[in-house]
Amino acid sequence: MEIKDIAGELLLTLEADTLQGADLRGANLTGADLTCANLRGADLVGVDMQDADLQGANLTGVDLTGANLKGANSSGADFTESVLVGTNLSGVDLTCANLRGANLSGADFTESDLIGTNFSGVDLTGVNLRGADLRLAQLTQQNMQGANLEGANLVGAKMQGVNLAGANLEHANLRFANLRGANLKGANLRFAQLEGVKLDNAELPDNVVVMDQIHWKVIIIPDRIQIGCENHSIDDWEAFTNLEINKMDVHALSFWMAHKQEIITAARALNASK
Repeated sequence: MEIKDIAGELLLTLEADTLQGADLRGANLTGADLTCANLRGADLVGVDMQDADLQGANLTGVDLTGANLKGANSSGADFTESVLVGTNLSGVDLTCANLRGANLSGADFTESDLIGTNFSGVDLTGVNLRGADLRLAQLTQQNMQGANLEGANLVGAKMQGVNLAGANLEHANLRFANLRGANLKGANLRFAQLEGVKLDNAELPDNVVVMDQIHWKVIIIPDRIQIGCENHSIDDWEAFTNLEINKMDVHALSFWMAHKQEIITAARALNASK
């Protein structure tokens, strides 16, 4: 059986007539065309699959320990119960891929495309997801303790009951994410976008204050205040003129006049205690 790259050049010849259960340990499959390939149960430890095309491939139960998949197109691929320990998945397209039950310990997903990806039953403790696109991803009840989500796009992500204790969410976009019942103790939410985020019954970091008994939900984090869709520094909020506030929304000025002192006082008190 032959494995070719995307341009049709021969990369590897196998005696077997199938890739299922194949021993490809340490193979150089850079740029390989493995679209819809059946690699179920294959040994891919240390394999180099940088920029490979794995769209729709069956990688169920595959061992990819220490493999390099940087920049690979794995959209729609099935990684169910695969081993991806220490795997380089930076810049990988995993849109709508299935990672159910996979072992991702130490995996690097930096700036990967994970839109709508299913992470059911996956332990994401300490995983690097910096700058990853996780819009609409299924992360319900996941263990993401200590994960690096700096600058990640989590718009609309399903994160009910997720454990994000000690996670880094600095500059993360959490607009309209569902974090009901989540554990955010010790998490870093500095400069995070929090418009429309659902935090009912969530355990929040000590340096986060939520005021949701007024017209717009107010979320105060270190040095920042999010009111509705507006996210600005405390100093900026305090300095805004009535004209600037009025331009934000037809009801903004009356809201601000009624609650400004309460909000600014709470924000200053929070920052004084950090």
